[in-house]
Amino acid sequence: MKRRLISVMLAAILILAVFAACGGTEKNSSKAPESSSSAPSSSEAQSSTTESSLESSDDGEPSGNEPMNLVVAYPLINGVPQDNKLIEAEINEITQEKLNDTIELMPISMGNYQQQMQLMLASAEKLDCFVIRSNSFNAYYSANQMTDLSDLIHEYGQGIIDAVGQSFIDAGKLDGKLYGITTNRDLAVGHGGLVVRQDYMEEAGYKKEDIKTIDDLDGLFAKVHENHPDVQVITSNSGSSIYGTLGMSFDPLTDGFAVLRNFGLDDLTVVNAFATDEYKDYCLHARKWYEAGYISADIAAVTEGGPSQVKAGRAFAYNNRYKPGADNQESKMCGTPVVTLTVLGDATYTSIPQSFMWGIPYSAESPERSMEYLNEQYTNPEIMNLLAWGIEGTHYDITEDGHITAAAALNGAESGYNPSAGWIFGNQFITHVWEGDELDLYKNLKAFNDGADKSKAFGFTFNSDSVLTEIAAVQGVYDQYKIGLESGLVDTETTLDQMLSEMESAGIQKIIDEKQRQLDEWAAANGVS
Repeated sequence: MKRRLISVMLAAILILAVFAACGGTEKNSSKAPESSSSAPSSSEAQSSTTESSLESSDDGEPSGNEPMNLVVAYPLINGVPQDNKLIEAEINEITQEKLNDTIELMPISMGNYQQQMQLMLASAEKLDCFVIRSNSFNAYYSANQMTDLSDLIHEYGQGIIDAVGQSFIDAGKLDGKLYGITTNRDLAVGHGGLVVRQDYMEEAGYKKEDIKTIDDLDGLFAKVHENHPDVQVITSNSGSSIYGTLGMSFDPLTDGFAVLRNFGLDDLTVVNAFATDEYKDYCLHARKWYEAGYISADIAAVTEGGPSQVKAGRAFAYNNRYKPGADNQESKMCGTPVVTLTVLGDATYTSIPQSFMWGIPYSAESPERSMEYLNEQYTNPEIMNLLAWGIEGTHYDITEDGHITAAAALNGAESGYNPSAGWIFGNQFITHVWEGDELDLYKNLKAFNDGADKSKAFGFTFNSDSVLTEIAAVQGVYDQYKIGLESGLVDTETTLDQMLSEMESAGIQKIIDEKQRQLDEWAAANGVS
């Protein structure tokens, strides 16, 4: 490999010498703005990119591209892995030979990611590919900080389209242009999801198949509370309410305030989520559970995730979305066998694929080269396994049956690379399967995605620019009431009426009206009724 790298470097030097002799130079792709307010539009940034050849070779020979360094940023729950540079070096052995790209991996702690991206984009720091979270999508769009990928993906990212599917690709559009590419992972949600300790459930005389509706939980909770009065029957994740996917039965249409009922399966009428019977019924359930002693009065002060509380023996259940493989995934974190109950069915809507997307910033040196690399990341199992699991023999070993497990070389020590986030990097479906999961896990996930009910508004993204003030005001009202209402700590009737009144004053109807207008236009343009 060292000899190949030396050959590649010599070839690159010769190519540069020829260009210098001919007086030819490659254009800089884009100029950094003088300030964050001068960021160019996505189309302007794209038009000023390099025009060099981007044809990669399939036989392992250098592509003919001039050498380029690409900075690739993404969030990780556990921050920067100790062996990050080892992974980077292995990836560069592939990309330098095939694309003439040197990849600089930039993992950032999930908690700091949004702020750091805002700073990098505002100052036009070197950045070529980055993960877009749904809660930042509109803000990046409004600030013209993303490149339009509509043409780029068809010219340089066909492998991505083949891997993910055009329908899920379209979820990254805003105002008709593509700005984000979802990662290939679970792209549907098993709503009404509740993770419960298997031993407590069986002790109470229940099986997973016995729980089909939210009403079925009442008897299970009562029996578990009787058997384990000192254990919290149902808890939340880190100070949130227990609503989440346990009670939510809407297509949130980006913000979750102005929504479509029944996951958007019936019609395109936008309504106030909190004024629906569905929301009120859930809050009444939570109130009943709280009064029965199943929910702690201190739930708002919880600082741990649900799995940690179950692992410590302090809780029986917590809300979480269902997907194939969820039971094994949560059991590992809980330190005891758990099962995931679902009471609302499987559905998908635009917000789900938008939760993690890859994009190209407006200031990328060459959007074409960025897309070419992303295509490789989504289609090359070597790169995807390096990003997801690390280096074979160092971080993991392959078992006889085709699973992977912790590397024997670790000798029981903690791995220096364990991002636990294969779903962030692009195409999880071409990575190895960890022991304990079924070998056909990703086949089942794809079937889960394809089989889930899909909102009529799938592919629609709300442009909130004209109602940002109202959204902030409504969010402030909701934040004041949500934990109390959704965890049953307060009287449902009087508190819900008060919240609705304050939301009306904050302008929720304006949000509903604007969203309905945009949705109607989108539906007409896309032949949706």
